[in-house]
Amino acid sequence: MALLSIQGIHKSYPKGFLGLGKTEVLRGLDLELEAGQTKVIAGPNGSGKSTLLRILAGVEAADAGAALVDGIALGSKQLLGQVGYLPDGAPFPPELPARRTLELMATLLHMPRKDRRSCAEGLLEKVGLGHVARRPIGQFSKGMQRRFALASAILGDPKLLLLDEPTDGLDAEGFGVFDELLGQARQRGAGILVATHVADLPCDEVSVLWNGKVERRGGPETLAGLLGIYRELGQPA
Repeated sequence: MALLSIQGIHKSYPKGFLGLGKTEVLRGLDLELEAGQTKVIAGPNGSGKSTLLRILAGVEAADAGAALVDGIALGSKQLLGQVGYLPDGAPFPPELPARRTLELMATLLHMPRKDRRSCAEGLLEKVGLGHVARRPIGQFSKGMQRRFALASAILGDPKLLLLDEPTDGLDAEGFGVFDELLGQARQRGAGILVATHVADLPCDEVSVLWNGKVERRGGPETLAGLLGIYRELGQPA
């Protein structure tokens, strides 16, 4: 059984006057991800990459279809803490210190009180932010905020990681942190789903989204040829 199984996901958004029309973003998308596998979701802007990850993270609901993690429907209490999500951006309270923010997130995951601080401090050290653990996140540079977001995504060692443009805005130190964290996640058997345009990202497989569906699959070398694939897919049949 695949770690993640996505079956016939549909998602539309209202458009036009009074929202009476609709724009289909995902049109019956199917995808599988094995434990210990890193799979890249690639596609032009508007192809549905971020929408898919938001649905899998529980931020949005699909109009139709199903997504299962180890055979359990996403959103089930059984999966609490088992799905880590790094969104595109920095949706963290800017006034809260980094360590306190991670401790609050650990509380939401029902982590024992005695473990919250040490876990938060350990993660911040791991991403090179231990020295600014008490500083408000709003005072971080973009690269530091991205490293903090990586720490928040791996909180609790989730079995499924959803990473939306994870290297966007990373500083030099952050790239080393990113590679190390992904390697550690793979070693413990986590599945990693990445939405990105980075051509040299280590991965096992690439799925190319076009008009809301997976139209191409290939190995890591597919990333280097994305422009040609987009041009080919954009040609009339």
